[in-house]
Amino acid sequence: MSVEGGFRNASINYDNFSIDKDLVKFQLSRGSYATIVLREILKPANPLDCGF
Repeated sequence: MSVEGGFRNASINYDNFSIDKDLVKFQLSRGSYATIVLREILKPANPLDCGF
């Protein structure tokens, strides 16, 4: 059996977002994960072609 991968849409609310050179700052609501936000900031334009 084979299942094709993909992405699902999800929303994360954040406040006080700023980027200054190599420093990223933001505040997340309870239950949100910073790694998810950072992944979205850093991911390539076409993630499937890059192996994500």
